[in-house]
Amino acid sequence: MRSLRFNLDIEIVEEMVVGINDYQAALWVISHDLSQINITQSFKFREQALQMTTYSPTTPEQYYRELLECHDICYSSPV
Repeated sequence: MRSLRFNLDIEIVEEMVVGINDYQAALWVISHDLSQINITQSFKFREQALQMTTYSPTTPEQYYRELLECHDICYSSPV
């Protein structure tokens, strides 16, 4: 699998943030910086199903702690 790396200037990033925040449907977001995107619902994959997270990226400390706690359970599968 080839990794794609993009270097975006500030103007492009600002336009993308506006577009994402205006979008009124489901969107998968994979990012190391969720601070500018207005995410209203977040899900984790646990027990072979999508489950809503208790916290959202607007409370990053709790949100990331919840995802890390879920990691051992969410990604382990029975042998």
